[in-house]
Amino acid sequence: MSTTPEKLFRMFTEVGIIHQLASAAMRQNLPKPLSEAQFQVLVHLSRVPNVNSPTGMTTAFQVTKGTMTHTLKLLQKNGFVRIRHNSQDGRKKSVHMTSEGEKILIKTITELRPNFEMLADKMSHDDLDTLLDILPTVRAIMDKARD
Repeated sequence: MSTTPEKLFRMFTEVGIIHQLASAAMRQNLPKPLSEAQFQVLVHLSRVPNVNSPTGMTTAFQVTKGTMTHTLKLLQKNGFVRIRHNSQDGRKKSVHMTSEGEKILIKTITELRPNFEMLADKMSHDDLDTLLDILPTVRAIMDKARD
């Protein structure tokens, strides 16, 4: 039996609301000078540390080149990322998280921990495992369709 569009719409509505609530909680707990966008870039760099060009990150985040350039410049200014030129092709660049970036990422995740604990107290392990099985599949399908 196929999934109905109505159920998918309902699922994405719930995901959108969860995103709004999580973003609001995150903004309240972000250490200065980190913005939500900068935090998301650091999370991305921690997940895929060796394959990040500014152009590739623009595509991954689905933002304009100017938006990503601005975000990366702020992260670089604060010492959270390092942008290197390719030694063989000076037009190409790669983005790497610094040890300071790792420190602020860990600090931020630690400060968000009470939010995670509140959810953990109210959700079963089975429900969480089910979500962790399903959500990456949804992301992969949507990522593939985007390309």
